[in-house]
Amino acid sequence: MEDPNNILKKGLEKPSGDFTKNLMQQIEAEERSLNRSLKEHGELITTPDFSANLMSKLEGMTPKRPYEPVISKRIWGGIAAVLAVIIALVFTTSGSEASSLPIKLSKLDFNFMMKLESNPILVYTICGVLLLSIALLTEQRLTSKKGE
Repeated sequence: MEDPNNILKKGLEKPSGDFTKNLMQQIEAEERSLNRSLKEHGELITTPDFSANLMSKLEGMTPKRPYEPVISKRIWGGIAAVLAVIIALVFTTSGSEASSLPIKLSKLDFNFMMKLESNPILVYTICGVLLLSIALLTEQRLTSKKGE
């Protein structure tokens, strides 16, 4: 390898006049060689039932696991309980005073709505969590019905 200082002193090398032509000839020769190799060895001939045989071998190797839902029934019960408590707290409190059950419509406090209006990120987060929960519950129900 040449010394970098000498390269800088020499300056840029000028390629020969037929440099491009020689390079293209070399590339074309390599392409012809590659095409010849692919024609000779590139095509693989298989039996008509190759895919079926391969799939039957693979299915025998992988054990089938029973369906397990992403969120268990116990967790769904917890989610429902938390939502019920939150809803009960929202509808049974009026300001700082707690009203007695049954709920009287005149004592309902909708101050929580003002908090939601002032914080759209909270609204989007709540909607996203609810939509995700509904999607997971739907997926769980549909998959469990297919397995039955």
